[in-house]
Amino acid sequence: MVLFPAKLAELRQHLDDLQHEFSTLQARAHPNLAGRLRVQLGGIAALQSGVSLVETSLAHYHAAANPALDTWRQLFSAMQALAHQVQALRIQQLPTYLASTPDDQYLSNLLEALHRDVGLTDVHPVASLHQPHWFAASAVPASHPLYFVPASLVDDPGELALAFHELGHVLFQLWFPDFGQRMQAAIAAAIQGKEQAIHSAADPSDRQSMTQALLEWRAQAFREMEEVVCDVVGTLLGGPAFVVTLAVGLLATSASPFQHHATDYPPLDCRMRLGGVVLRHLGLTDPLLDRVDASWAQVQQLYTAGRPRWYSWLYDDAYFRHIAAAVQEQLLARGVTLYSAGIGGIREQVNNGAVARMGDGQAYRSWARSRRPPRGGAGAGAPDGPAPGPRPTPGHPPHPPTPRSASLACRHSLIIAVPPVVATVPA
Repeated sequence: MVLFPAKLAELRQHLDDLQHEFSTLQARAHPNLAGRLRVQLGGIAALQSGVSLVETSLAHYHAAANPALDTWRQLFSAMQALAHQVQALRIQQLPTYLASTPDDQYLSNLLEALHRDVGLTDVHPVASLHQPHWFAASAVPASHPLYFVPASLVDDPGELALAFHELGHVLFQLWFPDFGQRMQAAIAAAIQGKEQAIHSAADPSDRQSMTQALLEWRAQAFREMEEVVCDVVGTLLGGPAFVVTLAVGLLATSASPFQHHATDYPPLDCRMRLGGVVLRHLGLTDPLLDRVDASWAQVQQLYTAGRPRWYSWLYDDAYFRHIAAAVQEQLLARGVTLYSAGIGGIREQVNNGAVARMGDGQAYRSWARSRRPPRGGAGAGAPDGPAPGPRPTPGHPPHPPTPRSASLACRHSLIIAVPPVVATVPA
């Protein structure tokens, strides 16, 4: 048992170090990051209490004569859960915060404006640019989620629409557990519909084969549910821009697009087709969708031999429409504004970029340059003299200026027609 107390002592030391680091970072962080750190400091205090509880339980532990009544397994499981959480804070969260730059504040403000554009005013995102992800999200806490986005987004916002997929993950936490339960019910109903379709098959051998395929796919459908739903959320909120950007980004990622390469994701073909089906179901027609579909059809022809027999039945358009209808119902019921043609704001600008992306390269480069924020310095359009910090929200103290705060203010005037966003950080 000598390892157990040593491990608990190590966890306590790590938590003390994390508490000190997070408190130091919070004092100089931009408002959204400060809010996330505030919540996580509360989580660290809870972890410290958890370590104390396990220490107390260990001190009173005595092996039971009946192994079925022995609490050793529960003690070890509790310690293991604490260790996993502490390790994530040490090697994932803290390095992200230590690498924070003024560009992270700019992207955090931009993402918050994007959330407000769709009607989510109670979410204050934190962006991280210097990390090994394309797009990802740490959705807890949902009030201050951490978005991992590529640093290139600062100068080229062409991939900005992909943030709507990550926003979908945030919704699973923000509306927990109701949203996830309703999506599970939608998947179950879709599977039930396929079961009924099997009975309509005339050939007994087909019915047997379809039954086996559906049985094997059932568990997979629930495993990949969140990723499928997040692609639907991205499509409903980002419109054609999301569909185009996702298709371009994923185009060359799989040599067998009808197979599962990760248990939590649908096949590549599913993700490439889903967006167009969803938008057309809503009555939103756009030449961009036709061009994406035509391009993907050419790729599909290269892999016809690798398509499982019942793949097209399992991932048919009716399945996509069924999931989309369930997601749409939830978004509208909670006041979220879906994409529509001519919607204006940030989403309209990003959609214009998608149109340019599917045209000639010069058109897209011109669009990206017109959205490129100036770098700091008088030559880049920054005012002479000390740079003012972001405008504080009434009733809250101003945030300390950052070395490139003037550039940050200029950026918002270029890419989004709203003043810099300063989130309210509860005391």
